[in-house]
Amino acid sequence: MIWPGNDSPAVCVLDTGINRGHALIEPALGVNDSFAIDADWGVEDHDPDGHGTATAGLALHGDLTAVLSDTEDRWLLHRLESVKFCRRLASTHRTSELRNSDTSGIGSS
Repeated sequence: MIWPGNDSPAVCVLDTGINRGHALIEPALGVNDSFAIDADWGVEDHDPDGHGTATAGLALHGDLTAVLSDTEDRWLLHRLESVKFCRRLASTHRTSELRNSDTSGIGSS
């Protein structure tokens, strides 16, 4: 993997933050390139499923299936920036609860 330089264009990921310590992300996410809407939240990904980090990996590398099956050098032409705009996404359990709740009275006159 040939990592992008600091002068490369950046893709900004707006999500739950990014875990900069991830080995496939850290070289492309500078120490000063992560922000949060609310400074009290911190910039790390605190979502239980790591949604922001997974999104960042997809934005940076795309589908890694073919990449991991060969030994060719891969050039990354962009780096990452992160803006944490929510602390975490709703849990899968809570989302299922909302989907299964009784909404029969909503919208009826």
